[in-house]
Amino acid sequence: MKRIPLFPLDLALFPGEEIRLHIFEPRYRKMIGRCVQESLHLVIVRYRDGVVAKVGAESRIERTLKRYPDGKSDILLQALERIAIGSTSEHEDGYLEGEVAPIQEESEQIDHGVEDRLDELYRKYADVVGDVPVDPPPRGLRWSFRLGARFRPSIDLRQEMLEMTSENARLKRLLGHVEDLIPWLEKREKGSTLIKGNGRLHPDLLKEKP
Repeated sequence: MKRIPLFPLDLALFPGEEIRLHIFEPRYRKMIGRCVQESLHLVIVRYRDGVVAKVGAESRIERTLKRYPDGKSDILLQALERIAIGSTSEHEDGYLEGEVAPIQEESEQIDHGVEDRLDELYRKYADVVGDVPVDPPPRGLRWSFRLGARFRPSIDLRQEMLEMTSENARLKRLLGHVEDLIPWLEKREKGSTLIKGNGRLHPDLLKEKP
């Protein structure tokens, strides 16, 4: 096991995602400075109600976006791999470090039927929300994470998926989420149309369903 800095936040990142962070606390300014100087990775890990999650995302500092005169900074991080977190301790500069180890995925045949259904629902989702690419990301290794990020899941669902070691389990969990999400979005969209029409139904909404 190796030991690297932990950055506890109330969020969960999927592998491949990027995030911009504003670094202002002295201890984290020291941590980021050390990571840059020593070319160290760090772990973005969920911290909630005083508890550090057991799985986080090993992340790389891509670049510093802005430095402020008082020592604060804005940085861009990219999540690389999920990582299991063992024992933790406090570094002399005040931030947490943890013993970490790679997560082993289960060996399995991917359920292409579930993938096909998610592909179909993604296109419907993209049509409803209108601000994501119309085509899903290419299938392949750990597609659940690349596709899942497009659906903007809650932090709870993100953490749940991060801790799963089966791609099929993640795909099925995501499918259940999306099957509930799309009807809710469609209902919200119809409600928005009603409000825009001063309470009158848009003519298209009066058509019978096929």
